[in-house]
Amino acid sequence: MAKPPKQKDAAEAFARRRAGGSYIGVAAAALRRLYQLSEDFDNVPESYKGYLLVGVVTCLESHLKYCYAHAAERFAEHPEVLQQLYKDISVEIESLISTSTRSFHLADVIAASIKASSLFSYNKQASHFFTVLDGKPHNFPWDLAKVFHTGGDDEGAKLFAAQLERLEKAFAFRHDFVHETVDGAFPAELRDAVDDARVLIILFEKHLENLEMSPRYAQVLPDEDMRDATDRCSEEIKERFEKIRQATELRQHAKLDELQTAFVDYYHARAEFEASVFLVDGSTAAMSYFIDLMPEQRAAVRDIGLKVQYLLARYPASQQYQDMGFPPEGPPNAE
Repeated sequence: MAKPPKQKDAAEAFARRRAGGSYIGVAAAALRRLYQLSEDFDNVPESYKGYLLVGVVTCLESHLKYCYAHAAERFAEHPEVLQQLYKDISVEIESLISTSTRSFHLADVIAASIKASSLFSYNKQASHFFTVLDGKPHNFPWDLAKVFHTGGDDEGAKLFAAQLERLEKAFAFRHDFVHETVDGAFPAELRDAVDDARVLIILFEKHLENLEMSPRYAQVLPDEDMRDATDRCSEEIKERFEKIRQATELRQHAKLDELQTAFVDYYHARAEFEASVFLVDGSTAAMSYFIDLMPEQRAAVRDIGLKVQYLLARYPASQQYQDMGFPPEGPPNAE
């Protein structure tokens, strides 16, 4: 029997599967796959339906994995939230070191660490996800089903309970099928598990979308529009640049001003671009692709920094000052 893959290997596999797309985009792909599986069930031989059911359960698990990975980037400005969200995840040092490469990121390691062997495990991790992000206890999926699915009545609750029971059997079937211990023909009742899985993912995505737009995590405050938010953030950017200015020499200020101008102009252009195109079209997928370009830009900035370090190592600043006729500590900061 083959050994289970190391966490690093699993993370690399997830990174390749993401293939440059955003984490939330890959998570959403699980729902699209379920719609395809629903059609496939009506068009394949009976002997193949077991493989489709394995795919149904795997879609549920993959969606959860990539939502956890998405949180690593989406809520990066709230480290206290991520610390609580990932408190039970253990990462090997080899995997941690490898996240500094371009092949995969910490979020891929997070995704590789999330596993759901049963519906109980899936619901437990989904409940933890929303408990942390909501800041209050959450019982997934029942808390959401009462609002979005069952209508709050007893009959709807019974039907939903039957859906969950069918999904639990689907998880058990996947375990037996993978370990080749399935006995007998494909259980006809599990054909509808694909629809049950779609319900869970839709409930999950609805609540995650609501959370991302909540005042706790919103970049645009409740009492301001996009222009107000952009102006506010621009002032915050200028304040940060001013702190940098105070720590730099006079000869560096001209280039620093150019950088600040370019940075603020970019910020305004991006805000106007999203407001004029993405918010009108409501294209969350397109917005996620646009934002996903940022890691590549961060990598370019990092490369520039490494190049500067390399040049300084070969031609130290103290030597540069002496060659220009200044003392090793550099010229005085004249106003």
